Amino acid sequence: MSRFLFISTLTFLCAAAGSALVQGQTPPSSNEKQLNVIKNGTQELVPLVLEDFTVGPGATQKDVQSVYSVLSEDLDFSNYFVITRVPQLVAGDPVAVTGKAVVRGSVEMARGQLVLKGSLEGLPGRSRIFSRDYATKPEWYRETAHRFADDIVHYMTGDNGIARTKIAFVSNKTGNKEIYVVDYDGNGLRQVTHNRSINMSPAWSPDCRQIVYTSFKKGDPDIYTIDLASGTERLVAGGPGVQGAPSFSPDGKSILFSNTRGRESELFIVPAAGGQARRVTREGGINTSPSWSPDGHRVVFTSDRSGNPQLYVTDVDGGIPRRLTSGGSWNDLASWSPTGDLVAYSARQSDGFRVAVVDPSGLDGERLITTGPGSEEHPSWAPNGRHLAFSSGSGGHSSIYVLHVDSGQRRQLVSGNGIYQGAAWSGVPAR
Repeated sequence: MSRFLFISTLTFLCAAAGSALVQGQTPPSSNEKQLNVIKNGTQELVPLVLEDFTVGPGATQKDVQSVYSVLSEDLDFSNYFVITRVPQLVAGDPVAVTGKAVVRGSVEMARGQLVLKGSLEGLPGRSRIFSRDYATKPEWYRETAHRFADDIVHYMTGDNGIARTKIAFVSNKTGNKEIYVVDYDGNGLRQVTHNRSINMSPAWSPDCRQIVYTSFKKGDPDIYTIDLASGTERLVAGGPGVQGAPSFSPDGKSILFSNTRGRESELFIVPAAGGQARRVTREGGINTSPSWSPDGHRVVFTSDRSGNPQLYVTDVDGGIPRRLTSGGSWNDLASWSPTGDLVAYSARQSDGFRVAVVDPSGLDGERLITTGPGSEEHPSWAPNGRHLAFSSGSGGHSSIYVLHVDSGQRRQLVSGNGIYQGAAWSGVPAR
């Protein structure tokens, strides 16, 4: 079986995150405001001052430093801000004039819970933008910091932060290909499937409560969903042939997948709750690896109808597919940005695969955004449309990396013995 057919076709988490009690997470009240200082897509970084956190009743300096470090890393990696760290902002300090806002916080222990008292104040006048008390179990301090970071991003930019998102991927580190989930910063690793078989192509439901994937656990590759809170698995699409590359629709009501029989593979849509599948493509050959547009009306997918794997776009309700990529001999595994302006994909080069992007209209050229060494492929967008997760063979080791598309800033998420592939970035969990 060809690599194209095999990989492309087969190719407490959010629930726990919701368990942390966050007091007062509501739209801005009459004495709060959103600055929305990033407008019209500009990538100019915003000057932000971050004060040292103070030690509150019952807490230790270690408690405070743990929360502060996570928050600081979240804000750095968001790539929205230029951060100046100060012990305490004092009148006359130059950053009080040049900064847009100052982040302040204290950590205390109250009734067995860790409480982060966080606030964001506008500069230079120190007007309150918002203040929150974030209370959770002490061992969930990272979640507390993530929530504060996401609120800062939201109030400063109008965008949702990604600090509470997760990334699913496939690894065979146990000897079998199982699905794992990890926090966006590489912490909180958890194995999701335990069937000691081959599990592939994970994709998230929009509410972050389920993952859909392909599994060989009954011998024949079929599509299942798993509920992350309960671990309950459910068959979605099975029967003759290879059911693979599943993807939830943006509204969560449907699942798009490929069905391969013999030498041909076509795309189908099935209700997420179960039911009769509806055929989307009818061109013959290999049609696989679909990704929904953010509005749910179109899909980008891989087809070999031109003689080699290229990307095409079609309406989910029918129509004539339009070829999207023309450069290179092998383009595959597309991911449509949640903001709708780019499609990321795997593009074969002379020394391996690289991650590339293209405008879905096809009007702008295709461009590489990773450079190796080692193959880098299977990109998946963060819900902010600014970051990508992808698998990499850099240095001879299989890893999952995350990348800020505009700056090129990247960091290794997970690595180790065995393979790490098929990254899938979750949406933003409900507040």
